[in-house]
Amino acid sequence: MRLDDVGAHAPRTTDLGLHAGPASPDHPIRWTHADLARACQLGAGLVHPDDTTRARRHTRRAQSESLAARALLRALVCDTWGAWWARARLAHAVGGAPFLPDRPDCSISLSHSADQVAVALSCAVDVGIDIQWMDPHLKLAPVIRRCFHAREIEALDHLAMKERQELFYAWWVAKEAVVKCLHEGLALPTASFVVPHPLGCGPVLGLDTQMWVTALPAPPGYRAALAWRGRAADRPLGFPS
Repeated sequence: MRLDDVGAHAPRTTDLGLHAGPASPDHPIRWTHADLARACQLGAGLVHPDDTTRARRHTRRAQSESLAARALLRALVCDTWGAWWARARLAHAVGGAPFLPDRPDCSISLSHSADQVAVALSCAVDVGIDIQWMDPHLKLAPVIRRCFHAREIEALDHLAMKERQELFYAWWVAKEAVVKCLHEGLALPTASFVVPHPLGCGPVLGLDTQMWVTALPAPPGYRAALAWRGRAADRPLGFPS
């Protein structure tokens, strides 16, 4: 399997209604997104007590998003491996990256924004997923100057406002997915690397590791992206390399 083959296939619907590619050697990444209510419905009965405990650290709105993301992840795990694994404990590495202690061979990623959550898992590559609501009132200029590469800034500066907003969010979720895949959080400046333009499926430039990122289908008003990289045999998943 070539790294650039991963994730290049269209997702398909499973019996649970999850938009997820099959977990097989040719399709090693599974991912899905749903609104909060649907995510909780899919994960009903699978939530671990630790999920609720961790969610209580957030504001009321963020609690709902956190629980929904974990419920959706557990639904995806159940659909992939069965109900026993779906009830396994979730832990968090330094920096907050989630992982399954009982499945150190598996990489997982969660994201939530406004009314949507997204999750991904793979036992073949490291993954990162991000979904974001396109806030029409966000002042883009300060974020662009602080968080985007000079090459990206130049491209954005030549666009009209509507087109700039579209590309900003497409690139922003791609950058967030990359950071999540690397498990480096704020230690990796998003301005230090370049994501593909136009964003389809392509390599990330400026990193010391080979990584790919692709746009994902998302509901109206949202953007989503998935990033992945090949796995070093001696690198435990869930921890920085």
